[in-house]
Amino acid sequence: MRWQHPTLGDVSPGEFIPLIENTPMAKPLTQWVLRHAVRQAAAWHRQGKTLQISVNVSATNLEEEDFAIRLLDEMAYAALPSTAIEVELTESALIGRGEMAANQLKALIAAGLQIAIDDFGTGYSSLSYLHEIPAHTVK
Repeated sequence: MRWQHPTLGDVSPGEFIPLIENTPMAKPLTQWVLRHAVRQAAAWHRQGKTLQISVNVSATNLEEEDFAIRLLDEMAYAALPSTAIEVELTESALIGRGEMAANQLKALIAAGLQIAIDDFGTGYSSLSYLHEIPAHTVK
């Protein structure tokens, strides 16, 4: 996701996403991104391309009780296999999250989605902590 501001030009998501995460705009923005990622993946799938799209998700999203259901519903509507989407989370997004976040991850994994830890090494960086995170990939 990129933001083209009329006077600032291209604004990095690293600058505006953290601001949005603390507003009521976080949920609709994530829903928009997921919907477009699923639609693109479905278009590729229909063309016979077996590509996987990685979508960055914030810790805030994992605390939404319907996050996994919304994503899985989007994928089902598009007839998209679970292998087409990978959910990326930063390690800091996973640390200290409650039962709701754990349940969202379990639901996604049970449905066959891959979970990746993005930016590993920029936060707590404990290799022993990797055993506690239900992730398939470390980036």
